[in-house]
Amino acid sequence: MYYTPTHDTPILLDSSTIVIISSSTIAKQVLKIQDQAFSTYRFIPNAIQAHNYCKFSVAFLPVCPQWRTLKLILNKNIFSSNSLDANQHLRSQKVKELIDYCTKCSQQGKAVDIGQVAFKTSLIFLSNTLFSKDLADPFSDSKVELKEVVLKNIIDEMGNPNLVDFFPILEKIDLQGTRHRTTIHIGKLFKLFDGLINEQLEEKRRFQSEKSDVLNVFLDICEENPEDINHNYIKSVFLDLLVVGTDTTTKTLEWIMAEILKQPEIMKKVQTELEEIIGKGKSIEEVDVSRLPYLQCIIKETLRLHPFAPFLVPCKVEQDVELCGYIVPKGSQVLVNVWEICRDSTFWEDPLVFKPEVKELIAYCEKYSQQGEALDVGHVAFKTNLSLLSNTFFSKDFADPFSDSKVELKDVIWGVMSEVGKPNLVDFFPILEKNDFQGIRCCTTIYFGKLFELFDELINERLEEKRMFCNERSDVLEAFLNFSEENPQEINHNHIKSMFLDLFGVGTDTTTSTFEWAMTEIFKQPEVMKKIQVELAEIIGKGKPIEEADISRLPYLQCIIKETLRMHSPVPFLVPRKVEQDVQLCDYIIPKGSQLQVLVNVWAIGRDCTFWKDPLVFKPERFLSSNLNMRGQDFELISFGAGQRICPGLPLALRMVPVMLGSLLNSFNWKLEAQTLSQKN
Repeated sequence: MYYTPTHDTPILLDSSTIVIISSSTIAKQVLKIQDQAFSTYRFIPNAIQAHNYCKFSVAFLPVCPQWRTLKLILNKNIFSSNSLDANQHLRSQKVKELIDYCTKCSQQGKAVDIGQVAFKTSLIFLSNTLFSKDLADPFSDSKVELKEVVLKNIIDEMGNPNLVDFFPILEKIDLQGTRHRTTIHIGKLFKLFDGLINEQLEEKRRFQSEKSDVLNVFLDICEENPEDINHNYIKSVFLDLLVVGTDTTTKTLEWIMAEILKQPEIMKKVQTELEEIIGKGKSIEEVDVSRLPYLQCIIKETLRLHPFAPFLVPCKVEQDVELCGYIVPKGSQVLVNVWEICRDSTFWEDPLVFKPEVKELIAYCEKYSQQGEALDVGHVAFKTNLSLLSNTFFSKDFADPFSDSKVELKDVIWGVMSEVGKPNLVDFFPILEKNDFQGIRCCTTIYFGKLFELFDELINERLEEKRMFCNERSDVLEAFLNFSEENPQEINHNHIKSMFLDLFGVGTDTTTSTFEWAMTEIFKQPEVMKKIQVELAEIIGKGKPIEEADISRLPYLQCIIKETLRMHSPVPFLVPRKVEQDVQLCDYIIPKGSQLQVLVNVWAIGRDCTFWKDPLVFKPERFLSSNLNMRGQDFELISFGAGQRICPGLPLALRMVPVMLGSLLNSFNWKLEAQTLSQKN
């Protein structure tokens, strides 16, 4: 027996060969490109051979006429849009019962076992859909045996590693007793299903009536095609549905609640979304889901971190198959390691962190797309950046891209940037300082005061938290406070507040401005839009958001960012400099003087026709064959400055802007609002 720890590795155990797929690239090859070779047959674990369950189960049957018939029945009668719509009232009713039960527990001060009530709610819905019967009551402990059989026993036995699956020679011995116990548990369920089938057949015979449930559909097909579908298929499919339908929903809901309780800011954010869109205390309907993008993000992030099936159902190859230059020998098990793929650090940033915000911006835009409404790109870009920065600095959200709350903070930051960027007569005629004719000093005093008051509250809140609970967070505020405590002479709270003002002002305004200009230029040149979308589709895949690790593989996207910053620098003049003594500059003397400013005109440098060909034309291709970058070494492109005073936020901007721009361009087909209105008219 040996094991070689490579990324996609064959493991040889006795006579069984197992190939584990742990990368998304190879998974795509197995599940999509070479799907026929790998999906026709399933590997059959020893435990589920009990009662010949695997010979009739839609999950384990090979691709054959019976499998296609069963799949067609399920798709048409359970999972089709019409069937789901027809049963929506039933799901809504069961969710209401779940809420009533939790309300009762809350009133009595009792803890709620989320897993138990989620299981029973799922079981009730499925049993009503399948048999028109309730097999569990969420308000009592009745039918505990069924829960024990379905969840605790069958699922546990199927999920436990079984030596027989790796050493087939042990099959007759059943050392662990797994096959024996599964035979008992499946036998109990099949006995229950037999009773329900016979009951419905007797009902049809006596009353000539038919129910509109899945069992009735199966019985009708069985009667018409007894050679294709018999009662064994019906019982095995119902076992598939009950096991998968209850266990997956239960695990996902439990993990969601566990992650949300660990991060109160996520709990607060999703509750805010629900309150603003649905209304405080109201239950949501299925039609509301598309209007709740952050809730959808939480579910996606939970399924990424905690897939209910860490390994997909094992495939089995019936002949030698070539896979990415390797030969998968006949008879091998092929396992797709979903758990590992979803934690792949080459694709996911911070893969072990529960972070629903990763796809938040796209979900918000998708809502507008579905509603056919115009989107204020600058508005959502600003809020996305503000949310990112506030979480990084304070572990708090200062803005929710899905609501108009916190508008004041947005207005304050934009107000600061607007006032600071205005030409102020006082800066050129110091004698006017006391008059403040334009009111700029007055306005900035008000805006600064509001922000500093907020920062004071956050600092005091954190200090109190540290004092009471002796715990530390891993954010920027914590680092500043620790440094200030160790070096009070060097850094105090005034330094901290001013630093945060710098970061918020520059971090939101510059990124938003660049993002808006990039979208504007791309709209003006459809061929650029088409070219970048082709690059994204080929390298990332159509409709997928991009991650920071992808940026280096997207040269045309990088060219668009560079060209945007060349033509539309967020700061046309870099922050003014002042010389404290006479300085010789290229045969000129810059005289010492308190009133002398040195301004670097980045806007003009980016349009200098002696260096740039066609400088007024937006042409990303000019950078494809150029090694120019924006890190302060190439002075023809210094949107972020250079030298000691280069913008410290440069690394973050060079990550954030491409991710936002590339994700939105790859996820949607964009039109200007005027174009959309003219098409409607």
